[in-house]
Amino acid sequence: MGKKTGIKAVYETQNGTEISDKINGRDIGLSYNKSKNSYYTMIPKELAGEGAKRSKQVWLKSDLGNAVIKFRAIVKGLKGEAEKTVNVTIQTAMNPWGFGPSIDPETGEYILNKITQPATEEQFINWLKKELQNPHELAKKTGIDAFNHFYDYVQQEQIALKTLFNNYVNSARYKNIKDDDEKKKTKKTWNEFCSLIGKTHLEQITLADVKKYETYLHSKKLADKTIHHYKNRVSKIFRFNLKNFDDTTKLLKVLDYFDKWESLEVNTSNTIAAQVVKYKDFKKLYEAADKKGDLQVKAVLMLCLNTATYLREVARFKITDIDFGEQTLITKRIKTGNCSKIAYLWDRTIADLKAYLRTRNDISDVLFTSRHGSEYKNAEGLRTRIYEIRKKCNLLKVEFQHLRDTFQTIANEVGVSQYHSNLVMGHSTGRTSERYSHRRVHNELKEACLKIENEFFRIEKKGT
Repeated sequence: MGKKTGIKAVYETQNGTEISDKINGRDIGLSYNKSKNSYYTMIPKELAGEGAKRSKQVWLKSDLGNAVIKFRAIVKGLKGEAEKTVNVTIQTAMNPWGFGPSIDPETGEYILNKITQPATEEQFINWLKKELQNPHELAKKTGIDAFNHFYDYVQQEQIALKTLFNNYVNSARYKNIKDDDEKKKTKKTWNEFCSLIGKTHLEQITLADVKKYETYLHSKKLADKTIHHYKNRVSKIFRFNLKNFDDTTKLLKVLDYFDKWESLEVNTSNTIAAQVVKYKDFKKLYEAADKKGDLQVKAVLMLCLNTATYLREVARFKITDIDFGEQTLITKRIKTGNCSKIAYLWDRTIADLKAYLRTRNDISDVLFTSRHGSEYKNAEGLRTRIYEIRKKCNLLKVEFQHLRDTFQTIANEVGVSQYHSNLVMGHSTGRTSERYSHRRVHNELKEACLKIENEFFRIEKKGT
């Protein structure tokens, strides 16, 4: 692509090396168009020839190897260099560049001759690739029995990475995945992995390739848990294909490369018992977000504790779910029964929400949006931001669902009724009662929510 002002174009790589060159101080390189499944190069208009009004796009088709050869030939032409030639001496009955075959009319056999023929590098490579598709015939033409051994090699099963992905996508396991967003992420992650390592077949993948992908993910400064998801999306496709081949040696070798991945801190709870977040740990996370100036994370922390909400659910909240005057949240949980979730919001929660919303300049009704103004899908991205703070505070043991556990535990300790705690937790209370529950928010439910606030923040009120 022609060099844009102030921007360095990113080009395709082959064997870990970027395919690009510089002509008269201008970058030119090999790019890929996903929609057309074809490689191309953009020749800057000043190099495209007389009368060119714009940069010229040259398509190089879908084979990377051929595209690289053609690209190099284009570069040589633009530089005015003579294309490299090779002298080919081959014992043959057919000149591969135009002569017809010589056959003995009596025996019907080829008449072998030695011919020395100059050919451009591109011509020779293309001819050789074509001829090697039929090694037995080539051996007959040349009289070189070694090609028979080569035939045995090319007959070995070559497993295309595209085949591995198609096997997975066409499987019942993939079709049973109900989360369409996860399907899209799997496809995007796989394509990103294949593009980065620049390989097309399983046999070509080395430990260096897998380590290169690992380094790439770490360079994006993703949370360890997010990197773990990316790694699993790729490795599960290799693992799934173990059942599709009799000889799994090559697949197991690649999976062994993934086992050498740097250890990731993806701690999860090892108990199903409710886990309570201590006030000092919550304060540490909250203050870390405050120091970072992340008003969104501050509001999320407070809202999840106040309303006993999972992070995935809070990412779905709408601004219109909240009545700031009455300090209430009324929404529906996306679960069996479509239960109502109703809570009274503390003054401190309202203050954090308003502070965050003042930083917004969009018109979206989504309560928490990404830096790009879009909704967090399944809380991805939002979870990463919070994970980074947990990791920085050395509090990976504090998981977000523990805030919900904390609300319920304190509710039991301070004597909040099961009915009122169910309203906040979003548990079923009976459809008839749910129709009228919002009328109780400023009476019974307000008192219940304030009891929990007072109990959790009582240390703070003592000034310790």
